[in-house]
Amino acid sequence: MACFFSSYYQAYGEVGAEHKWEVSVPQPLTGLESSCIVLPCTYDYPDTETHIKSWKGIWYFHPDNVIVYDQDSSKVGNSFKTRTSLPGELNKKNCSLQITDIKQSDKGKYWFRTEMDGYNSYSYNDNKVTISIKGRWCNLQH
Repeated sequence: MACFFSSYYQAYGEVGAEHKWEVSVPQPLTGLESSCIVLPCTYDYPDTETHIKSWKGIWYFHPDNVIVYDQDSSKVGNSFKTRTSLPGELNKKNCSLQITDIKQSDKGKYWFRTEMDGYNSYSYNDNKVTISIKGRWCNLQH
């Protein structure tokens, strides 16, 4: 199955840049029903001298805050179970989300939260990404 991937990507960490709690996601994003979509996402946080032991990323579906992705799959909402993954590396500030078998019910707003063991946690719920869904792709042969 081909996955739709937006070419949008913004890297954080430029030399001399001030690091703060922020996330960068495209606006809006469109998926094709029954296919998959990758929502590109990068995030940043204030510089720390603390050694971060591990990173955890959680994605939510707004407005009910249903969990779309969590490393602990028992916390994921039933409509998203087995359909989501994080293809990037959280420790490299990549919070991209992949959703497979896109459904009309997946249209809406999504937001990201990071939890860093040994440092801090933060919800980037002030910058939600909107996903819309188009009908199924049809290959007509004559």
